[in-house]
Amino acid sequence: MSTPRVEFTATLLRDGKVLVAGGFANGNGEDPRASAELYDPQTRSWSPTGPMREARAGQSATLLPDGNVLIAGGDSSPGAPLASAELYNPLRGAWTAVKPMGSARSDHTATLLRNGKVIIAGGSTADGPTASTEIYDPQGGTWSRGPTMAVARAVRTANLLPDGRVLITGGVGRGSVGLSSSELYNPISNSWRNARAMNSIRAAHTSTLLAVGRVLVAAGLSGGFAGDLNLSEILASAELYDPRTDSWTMTGSMEAARFQYPAIILADGRVVAIAGDTLGPGPLASVEIYDPSEGSWTTIQAVIEGRAAAVAITLRDGDVLVVGGEGPGASGLASAELFNPALPTT
Repeated sequence: MSTPRVEFTATLLRDGKVLVAGGFANGNGEDPRASAELYDPQTRSWSPTGPMREARAGQSATLLPDGNVLIAGGDSSPGAPLASAELYNPLRGAWTAVKPMGSARSDHTATLLRNGKVIIAGGSTADGPTASTEIYDPQGGTWSRGPTMAVARAVRTANLLPDGRVLITGGVGRGSVGLSSSELYNPISNSWRNARAMNSIRAAHTSTLLAVGRVLVAAGLSGGFAGDLNLSEILASAELYDPRTDSWTMTGSMEAARFQYPAIILADGRVVAIAGDTLGPGPLASVEIYDPSEGSWTTIQAVIEGRAAAVAITLRDGDVLVVGGEGPGASGLASAELFNPALPTT
């Protein structure tokens, strides 16, 4: 990329290009970016596009049904959340402001619902984690207050389930308390209900919807939220959520404990987990693949450059683009790598 980015967003556009926007210059939260750029898989090159109207990091990015990208919230500096939102138009390569959210927040989730609306849930406000939610309607460009979750939470995950509901898992709650709880949002009744809790407290983990409809939750942190983190609080364990039975079952553990890493599903139904943090002298470079049919992880070829909090996107040809993140000493990374799942990886 043209510049290092940490806590940025990457979105696969309808034309197959990837839009990267915002982020901090490094892991210390310095120099928030308004700049944006495009990756073209055909030429394997980056080019600049119109900058956002406001510099931000830790925002959400959602591809809307009309092909535009909604950017919402984020931080203008560490602990200074934004309520503003804007739309990127790929045809014009330009951004326009939309109405702001009702609450300034960062590190929230944004999920595109089947009705075309977007639900924003939780995140960090100036007063700490929030349980509030908001719903964006692209038809009118308006926000409305959504139902409140049972628990305030940040640093958690969200997945759109096959039946249209949204599953929220784990995170960090008020008082820096780690969470094992889960919640389900039903867009038909516009309400949340408690789901069965995970077997472990988890934050900075990943959750991936599998082809069979279950959700794989893996690794993350189980503690250290209000004090120093120790190695025993970095998880390698993984578990599966079954929406049909509202139940969690343990599955095979990763070979390396990690947090702040991307995990995405491949075309063949396997899940790849890439790099991450371990509190070591530098970020992890190791990569593992989960096979749902075996319930186990296999370590494959490592990334070229160890990185934490990177972003991974599956491209139209099946390759995986891994970009940015945090390097040694909280340095920001501008580098990008491609992973081809069809090639030998051992």
